[in-house]
Amino acid sequence: MSERFTELKKQLLQQIEQYYLHTHLGISLGPQELASILAKLENLNETDAAPANRHPEKVRIGSRVRLLDLQDNSEAEIELVLPVDSGPTSGRISILSPLGASILGLAPAEYAEIRFLGRPLRYLVLEVLPPDAARHGHAHAEQPVAP
Repeated sequence: MSERFTELKKQLLQQIEQYYLHTHLGISLGPQELASILAKLENLNETDAAPANRHPEKVRIGSRVRLLDLQDNSEAEIELVLPVDSGPTSGRISILSPLGASILGLAPAEYAEIRFLGRPLRYLVLEVLPPDAARHGHAHAEQPVAP
């Protein structure tokens, strides 16, 4: 019975973790979190304005991103979107979610870290497809992130 309880607890924590990481939960972000997201968006906008400085491999709104979950070495593909367009079960992650905010502005081989229930969760950006490629079907087959 104890093993069954442990397994159920583990499954529940995984589901809670996935929900927390991929939704914005309707919670208002604090000033520091909002400032960080705005700074990342501003930085991306500035590099987009100067073609010589543009980094197409940076994660931006509309990008499809392949991530490696360093907790269990699983891979997932997500699309970073505005909150109104989010759908975690279909891999559409809001920029206001903990995961979305942490990967915004990253490039392949960079890490994102999120704290969940007092422990760090780390993700490695494997590949970033530009927004145009995602819209035109050049991305890998979609793999929903949330269970």
